[in-house]
Amino acid sequence: MISSDLASPGLGLDSVQWHRLAEEVDAILHCGAFVHHLHGYAEMKQANVGGTENLLRLALTQRQKPLCFISTMSVPAMQEGATSIEERVKNAHPQMDNGYLLTKWVGEQRVAECARRFGLPAIVARPGNITGDSQSGYSNYAHNHFWLYNRGCIELGAFPDTDQEVEMMPVDQLARAVVALTLHHRDGLRVANLSNPVTLSQRRWFNALAKAGLRVVPEAPLEWQQRLTGLPASNGLALIRDFYTGDLSGKPLPIEQIGTITELAKRDVQLTVDYERLIPLYLAYLRAEGFVDEPVADSVIVL
Repeated sequence: MISSDLASPGLGLDSVQWHRLAEEVDAILHCGAFVHHLHGYAEMKQANVGGTENLLRLALTQRQKPLCFISTMSVPAMQEGATSIEERVKNAHPQMDNGYLLTKWVGEQRVAECARRFGLPAIVARPGNITGDSQSGYSNYAHNHFWLYNRGCIELGAFPDTDQEVEMMPVDQLARAVVALTLHHRDGLRVANLSNPVTLSQRRWFNALAKAGLRVVPEAPLEWQQRLTGLPASNGLALIRDFYTGDLSGKPLPIEQIGTITELAKRDVQLTVDYERLIPLYLAYLRAEGFVDEPVADSVIVL
């Protein structure tokens, strides 16, 4: 193992390490990033943009090596004029001032440029909502937006009744898809939208939580937003409340996945998951970790 630093020039590697990697590496899977939703672009640029540029340079050194850049579905969703999330990198300008998402937008542009100019085999992989392991339930719940949002709603006893949907992609299932795409890609640029094609309405999701003893009621978005004022620091929504202060009436954008699903089918990999099995597994894990309270009574989850 060779340790490196995304924020350092040349990844913090000396010339011997750099040339060894350039010669021996067969493919690069770039999933490292400084992830934080309160820092600005300038604070995150060195690690997220600079690190991506250095890895692209490594991919082009001595011989070309396929590179997979892990982006996010939020990048195309925040671009100017977005009406759907396509399987391509568009150069439309971002319409959200979020430092992390801006670094991912720039990363997509850099990867697409290298594929276009140098013929680098490259993949932009856009996961949807990454959740815990599908076998153990393990996750980084304390730093995961989805679980922080849900914990906050549970603590408030209410959720905003909007058209937004719940989609979950177990991290181990996502990893299989990313590795399959990376190891078999040899030509140009491919964009893979790796969200779960099956979604749940928010009402159906919170109904599942209620069946498990975690009762959270729907509330008009404006009324729910008033609850965000003066939130205690312990509330799950405290660190991410800025995401929910604007207009919540928007509908989720349709996601193009035909190319992605077709390619994964050749590798016997799928993106769908059994929610009826997954939800009880996740809740059991989160309760064992003390992240959510125990239910008042045992119940069966019915979706």
